Amino acid sequence: MTADGFVFSDDQGVTAWKPNRVTKTFLRHRRAAELRPFRLHDLRHFMATEMLEAGVPIATVSRRLDHRRVSTTPVCQAELRHLQ
Repeated sequence: MTADGFVFSDDQGVTAWKPNRVTKTFLRHRRAAELRPFRLHDLRHFMATEMLEAGVPIATVSRRLDHRRVSTTPVCQAELRHLQ
């Protein structure tokens, strides 16, 4: 992440990538790695599930996901399990 808070930005860290560019870049790399189809957003749910299974408190995971309510977080974990 750059000092401005951008995860994906130009080489100077000044201009954030547009969401479409992030998605297209992700898809290109996923295909090149010959991974089964999944959405970029699924990685967010995967991270939450891994954190919860590692014993990270649900309130911490919820904050990391920027959920307004802690009760939303277990729903994400259930969705990911359904995809597996």
